[in-house]
Amino acid sequence: MCLDRFSIRALLASALILAAAIMVASPLSAQTLAGGSAHTVVLKSDGTVWTVGFNAYGNLGDGTSSTSRPTILQVAGLSDVVAIAAGGNHSMALTSTGSLYVWGRNDSGQVGDGSTTHRYAPVQSTLSGVVAIAAGDNHSLALLSNGSVYAWGSNSSGQLGTGNTTIRRRPSRCHRVPPQ
Repeated sequence: MCLDRFSIRALLASALILAAAIMVASPLSAQTLAGGSAHTVVLKSDGTVWTVGFNAYGNLGDGTSSTSRPTILQVAGLSDVVAIAAGGNHSMALTSTGSLYVWGRNDSGQVGDGSTTHRYAPVQSTLSGVVAIAAGDNHSLALLSNGSVYAWGSNSSGQLGTGNTTIRRRPSRCHRVPPQ
């Protein structure tokens, strides 16, 4: 089935309505929302991270791999978070000090710890000085304070910008980012 841009917009609107319903049902003051394929990550204004939804790969960061969790819960061990991102089945959190934490599905190395073992709780990245993050379906990205971009995970279409299609299980500098 092909979806046109209007159908895609309708699906996205439905996802936002669902996320809003979660927020209304929970006494959270959300600052930012991020949605994976079937899980939601919420950053509260107090710097804590909360998750809800599908959890088979540890998407929620609660230390378990339960099939799903319909009630929102706080991700333990994370504080002073300023940005979040959600990939297909993995999640990311960036702290005010530039530390990056990643957890969830890792079969393509999207957690960036050098393995393909799913991570059920946040794992601190070896990168430092991170100022922005993003997540694709099976890959992760980080912008550093020096302007360099790092990417890791699936690279089947060259989405990591490393000049090839090799999977990266650790953060690798993108060589295809044009200079300013």
